[in-house]
Amino acid sequence: MRHLQAQLVLAEKQRQEVIGMNQDFKSLTSPIRRLPDDSLREILLACCRTWADDHALVYSINMRGNPWLLSQVCSRWRNIALSFQKIWACFRIDMQQISPSRMAQQRASFALGQQIRRAGRHQLTISICDPDEGRLGSSYDLILPLLLSTCSQWRYLELKCHTRALVHFAPIRSFLESLETIHLSIRTGARGDQEITTCNIFEFAHKLRRISLGSGRKDIVRSFTIPWSQITEYKEGGKRRGSHHLEVLRRATAITDVRINSTLLPEAESGPPYTLGGQTIRVPTLRNLRARLKLNDSHFQAMFDKLELPGLRILSTALPPKADPFISLIDRSQCHLTTLLITANTPEIGTELLRLCKVTPHLRVLCIASDGEESGPIPISDFLVELLHPVDGDTLLLPTLMCLNLMQLNWSPRDNVILQLIESRAGGWVEVDGEVNTDSSVIREGMAQLKKTLLPLSFEIAYKEKLDELRSQGLKIITQR
Repeated sequence: MRHLQAQLVLAEKQRQEVIGMNQDFKSLTSPIRRLPDDSLREILLACCRTWADDHALVYSINMRGNPWLLSQVCSRWRNIALSFQKIWACFRIDMQQISPSRMAQQRASFALGQQIRRAGRHQLTISICDPDEGRLGSSYDLILPLLLSTCSQWRYLELKCHTRALVHFAPIRSFLESLETIHLSIRTGARGDQEITTCNIFEFAHKLRRISLGSGRKDIVRSFTIPWSQITEYKEGGKRRGSHHLEVLRRATAITDVRINSTLLPEAESGPPYTLGGQTIRVPTLRNLRARLKLNDSHFQAMFDKLELPGLRILSTALPPKADPFISLIDRSQCHLTTLLITANTPEIGTELLRLCKVTPHLRVLCIASDGEESGPIPISDFLVELLHPVDGDTLLLPTLMCLNLMQLNWSPRDNVILQLIESRAGGWVEVDGEVNTDSSVIREGMAQLKKTLLPLSFEIAYKEKLDELRSQGLKIITQR
């Protein structure tokens, strides 16, 4: 009996080992099955991330792509995918991809209907693209009404179409209660703005906060009725006049962020200009201004001379041959600029940077970048020497500087200058019981401690030991992304 009992115990032990090995083999052949549901949802979302991103939408009613394929892997994946509304809540309808035949429209409307049902009541990201002149809404009578029926759930709307197609969106005027962001790329005919009538589809979008304009010269102020007083962000990438941007700033009294990356047109082009006269536009809420404008000096100066921005903290722009527009803007606004990002391709960059830094004593972050590799090396050695050894008496430039970014600069400065500057600024100043600690020869009274610097990768290769020494002192040095 004792022998039989021992054999039974051994058999049970071997059975447990076999069960464990079987589980291990299952996890090796299909490790995803052992993940909890929450982790699997994150994986599904990551697989659809480029598809669901506001700025990387792809053709969505293709049932051979994500997330359709993810819902067909196995029964568990299907159950989780169908119950995960977020991965279904992003739509891109590209009319050019849909054949005008009745059969193609029926297939597309079926896929769209299924995706709408699976998205449930989740807020939606919508992108509608129609390359033809006004065909949207006429040939596609099965698709557009189905999409418009979800308008109360729209959070982000990207609309790329001809101005004639806007009439098909008139019924949704009072039902955009969830809309927060719009991106418009509206084309016009040969007559340009003369054929545009005011469109009021966004008039009652009480949650609308962000407006982005794409290519084209459409005048959004004259063409759309928009609740400007609630807009906080304005982005522009087309070709428009400076007075158009100024009119937006005049109306958007709560705006905090403006980004303009476009070509500035002469005031005589693209319809009648806005008449501002000698009026100065004061925007106290604007904190972030990024203006990478392609224009000549007169247009640039004329636009900035109209602005007064007392709350401005971040300025990112391409430095023209002269820094006068920015210097006059800072002096007129009496603003405390803390972050300056300069893109330059002019030989006078060093001199103009010095002039600009003398009127920005509160600057904490300075980034200098080249305007493309074709711009050639940017000469800023004299500017860095001035930061290291001021020539104007005892006046210290940028006493509050804490971050210096030269990573995107086509390298021209002398290496020893930048190393001395970093070492000198890394000491900073320390208050102990109300007194300034000046034990180190590199510490300067009244100068903030440099905490972060970004340099080209070539610096890491040439001066690794020196940079490691500075890192050991607490300075964060980044030489590659």
